[in-house]
Amino acid sequence: MAIIKATKTELHKRESEIAEVEGRMYEDHYYIGIRLAEIKQHRLYEAEGFKTWDAYCKSERLSVRKTQANELIRTSEIRPVLDEIPSNGKTTGAPVVWSHRTVCELAKLDEKSDVKRVSKKIATKLKKEPDTKLTPKLVKQVVEEDIGITRKKAEKSERNRREKEGRVEKESQLVNRLKEFLSISGRYRKTFEAVTDVNDWEDADRESRGIAKRLADELETIASFLRS
Repeated sequence: MAIIKATKTELHKRESEIAEVEGRMYEDHYYIGIRLAEIKQHRLYEAEGFKTWDAYCKSERLSVRKTQANELIRTSEIRPVLDEIPSNGKTTGAPVVWSHRTVCELAKLDEKSDVKRVSKKIATKLKKEPDTKLTPKLVKQVVEEDIGITRKKAEKSERNRREKEGRVEKESQLVNRLKEFLSISGRYRKTFEAVTDVNDWEDADRESRGIAKRLADELETIASFLRS
């Protein structure tokens, strides 16, 4: 967007355009939002002595207050990505109007890509059901369903990630246990080769500081990993 100098002329021009748009029946909120965005972004209100956007919105120069002004700016940003819906499900005729309240419901979605996807879902529904009207209630229902589905997908993805991390960690621990077992076995190979009966095991265990128990513990740990 090109830089617009904060002059009374530029400010009055946009205020006049807002006043002209108010009262029309078709997509007024989109054009009002664009003009408000320009006033806010380029600080055109400073031309009339207002130091902040808040102060300007609290004045009597506009017929809307700050909350609604910000809503109008937000809806004007996402309106261009919405699906056009032919009236009565037909391919000709004036499209169904996306009212300010219906677009406000879509504005609850974080990303424009989500807004576009959900608006397409709504458009498809209306084309299949010509008697269904585009209302804030309908849009709210579809948006909330989508948010729920998205949340469930995100939760499932997070569970899968944690399970994968758990498997990787368990596999790493198992590899470490196997390495430890092989290390112990290698260090005491000659001792094991001399074992022929239980008494030999007992002698080897005493001489090698509990080697038999250590090996048994390692094998039990490995078996536990494999069972889990």
